[in-house]
Amino acid sequence: MLVPASSLKPRQGLIRMVFTARLLGSSLGFLALVAWIPAAIAQSAETPAPEPTTLDSRLETLESPLPEALQQLLDRQISAANAQDLETVMATYHPEFKHEDGLSLDQMQEATADLWGKHENLNYEIAVKSWENRGPDLVATLVTEVEGRQKSARGSFRMSGLQEVRNHYRPNPENPDELLLLEQEVIRESYTLTSGEAPPTVTMKLPDIVETGSTYALEAIVEEPLRNNVVLGTVIEEQITAERYLQDSSYPLEPLQAGGLFRTADAPKQPGKEWISVMLVSQGGITLESRRITVTDQLILDN
Repeated sequence: MLVPASSLKPRQGLIRMVFTARLLGSSLGFLALVAWIPAAIAQSAETPAPEPTTLDSRLETLESPLPEALQQLLDRQISAANAQDLETVMATYHPEFKHEDGLSLDQMQEATADLWGKHENLNYEIAVKSWENRGPDLVATLVTEVEGRQKSARGSFRMSGLQEVRNHYRPNPENPDELLLLEQEVIRESYTLTSGEAPPTVTMKLPDIVETGSTYALEAIVEEPLRNNVVLGTVIEEQITAERYLQDSSYPLEPLQAGGLFRTADAPKQPGKEWISVMLVSQGGITLESRRITVTDQLILDN
């Protein structure tokens, strides 16, 4: 449970909004994001990965050529996503598709339709970080960046998201030369929503992976000097489940006594995934940051 590093402050106000930015990756099984990842937690291999090259389709891949079936699938998916062609996107899923968050195919379709109904001019860019053959199947680590605007009764929010996933592909039973998405694991993700002419600029420090039962720290630092300005903020944690994808999130706000939010948290005693979200509200606008953390019972070694 997240608590202030010093002491609890009175909570004031309540904002409810549909934080559908988190759907940007998981509702479209092929999406993945990398640019947010700090160098320290990027690939730890001794030999650096080759630089990606940009293709005409806005798909990025490694210098070594991708298998033709994977390249065709990703080209089709990114083109369909940028055109908001739901039927084509869903046709790239295997009938036995599984998502680590428990999303079914029907829930994926519902989430994607809801996402596109709330966002304008979404633009996706994809990169392939690595891939390997596993018998007739193929496993690839993808990274994706997405930007757009979220339509809301409270105005328009600018949105950007970064996510990394590990996708497991299997040949189409009806067309063995074609790959379909069979399974997806989300490695890490982060999303940002901003509104207003001068929303708070936030630097968020949060581990991607924590051990069960351990204590970890969260810092959300406001870069602008507070001076005499009043800034409200809050941080919430949510267990990731399929049902949470289409639910509202509550943000009880409190006045900041310093230049940001500083919390300590006890990780759950059971392995799982959580969203940690921070909202900051100033006279200039609103900033909402959300990150996924993995809670594991395996030993975490420092790099």
